[in-house]
Amino acid sequence: MGFGRSTSFLRIGIIFLSLVFVTSLTLAKTSGDDLSKEEKFVKNLLIGLESDNDGLRASCIYMIGAYKLNEAGDKLVTKAINSEDDKDLQLIAWSIYEIGNDEHCKQLEAVAEKSNSKRVKEIVSYLKELKQFERTAALD
Repeated sequence: MGFGRSTSFLRIGIIFLSLVFVTSLTLAKTSGDDLSKEEKFVKNLLIGLESDNDGLRASCIYMIGAYKLNEAGDKLVTKAINSEDDKDLQLIAWSIYEIGNDEHCKQLEAVAEKSNSKRVKEIVSYLKELKQFERTAALD
């Protein structure tokens, strides 16, 4: 008779542990779902912006501009200030002008003025003129 009780306790223990396990899995799954898909997308782009992988970083810079993610503009400006890579600076310039935030554009122009790269200065100057032309054309 003692054997029957220990089996019952074992079954109850297994059921209890199973419920705890399923509950913890459910809570873990739902806690990551607090962000919308768009917020996750932006968060992942910002993480990729700091990557050591040149291709991933360039793709993230491009996507930020292509989707005009204004909330990433500060990070792009910071990246431009700290970047020594001309290719990154050129792509960052395009993205910032594509987003169109005037403050970020002015900050980028200051970065370009201090840059040793003639190419970066030319691209920022071209993008500035293009933006002014687009604004003038929109008024007509």
